[in-house]
Amino acid sequence: MPDRADYLARTFITRARALETLAADGDVVDPLALSRRLEDMVAKVLAVEVGVVDGGAVQRMAGALPHVRGSEPTSKRDMQELAAFIRAHFGAFL
Repeated sequence: MPDRADYLARTFITRARALETLAADGDVVDPLALSRRLEDMVAKVLAVEVGVVDGGAVQRMAGALPHVRGSEPTSKRDMQELAAFIRAHFGAFL
């Protein structure tokens, strides 16, 4: 049965895919701007869903995200590994 970490993993991957789609469509051209938007997304999800606002936690979480492409499905393994990372680093908040 999926738990909160699985839900957060899907949320992060879905939102990262949406950002990649924007980049592919040419809406975000600068790689640094895309990186900032990714970190902003991670910060927002962590703050709202987990209650964590620590900058270091945001960077760790952003670094743990698998690289996604808008058109490619995310592997089950990537999803499981991200959920395991979330459990290990944010388990006390879930």
